[in-house]
Amino acid sequence: MAAFGGGRQYVSLTLYFFKITLYLDLWLSKITADSYLRYDVIQYGDFCNAGNWLLDVARASVLFQLDVNECIWGLIGSITSDTDDCAWGTYYINQPIWDYQPFFESMTGELYPSSCGDEPVPVYDS
Repeated sequence: MAAFGGGRQYVSLTLYFFKITLYLDLWLSKITADSYLRYDVIQYGDFCNAGNWLLDVARASVLFQLDVNECIWGLIGSITSDTDDCAWGTYYINQPIWDYQPFFESMTGELYPSSCGDEPVPVYDS
């Protein structure tokens, strides 16, 4: 669950076989509630859960996406203009290539206590 105060702008550049899209995320604030659950389905045990929250204030980041026009026949199909079997494949990179927070790092806290003992709980990937 998350609540956002900001937005996303983007620009796309198409180079025949490739399309590159750059995203600029500008967040005034973003709060996320993250629930973690782990269960061993093979041994039917080792159940644990945890709940954390994450707050970002005044964050800017740049992300990108690469679209490739993929054909069954590759370049031969493009040279012969037989592109009926072509489709755009989308490859979105979830990690920012540039990330900036001018005031402070993200604040995190606990929603409810972890029952995982001393084992570390993975941090939400904002």
